[in-house]
Amino acid sequence: MKPILYILINIILFVGFSENIQAQEVENPPEELADKTWYLTKMIIDEEEMLFTPNEEVQQSIFITWPISENPIHVEVAHCDQGASEIYLIEEDQFYFDLFIYLASENDWWCNTEENVDFHDIYINKFWNNYDLYLEDESSYPFHFYYMINQLQNHQELIVTNDAGDKAYFQNIELSVQDNEKSSLTFYPNPAQEEIYIENLTATAEIEIYNISGKKLLQQQVNSSTESINISNLSAGIYLYSFVQNGKKIKTGKLVKE
Repeated sequence: MKPILYILINIILFVGFSENIQAQEVENPPEELADKTWYLTKMIIDEEEMLFTPNEEVQQSIFITWPISENPIHVEVAHCDQGASEIYLIEEDQFYFDLFIYLASENDWWCNTEENVDFHDIYINKFWNNYDLYLEDESSYPFHFYYMINQLQNHQELIVTNDAGDKAYFQNIELSVQDNEKSSLTFYPNPAQEEIYIENLTATAEIEIYNISGKKLLQQQVNSSTESINISNLSAGIYLYSFVQNGKKIKTGKLVKE
């Protein structure tokens, strides 16, 4: 009996040890937070878990962070709409968050189902820009958050917590999405200089490029025969892009122009 008990104890210890190996807090959290696309997996709002599930309207809910060339750093949040903002990093595990500047007009809103609209409202107005948590003495960056990044076996996990204790969970790899254009659509190079090239676009779409203030600088129709898109008229810097197909945004992200 003792050998069996000894084996069972060691198995339990090994499993617990393995889980700890797979979820280690990273060193230099600000550096690990920045210059990444983070994909929402779930929220915990008022102690209730709300899973994000990809669907036809919203394939990914993303939180994009820019490189730390200076503090504050630019960020983008996209769910049913795209919003640009800034975060001001403090210490190793906190940041202040500014109000959103929406990049899309009312006609660019791409959610119609009640479930997606409700989720968007909770995500934006209950978690990020919750006026019940507005800091009067920090009016430049009126919302405060804690964050933690864990290194798992094959990806990183970001957990952001607001001052009400609500949490948003992200990972730095895309959620699994089946049978949608976004899963294969790519463009290169990025960073780019004069032109960008599109691959794996199977149906006509439009590419839109915005500056970080939300001004649309380029809108061009593209299809599978499009060889390249000229961006030589853009100044060097960081931009936001969207691919729109049948009124829906199928891919969003950041573009660096050298």
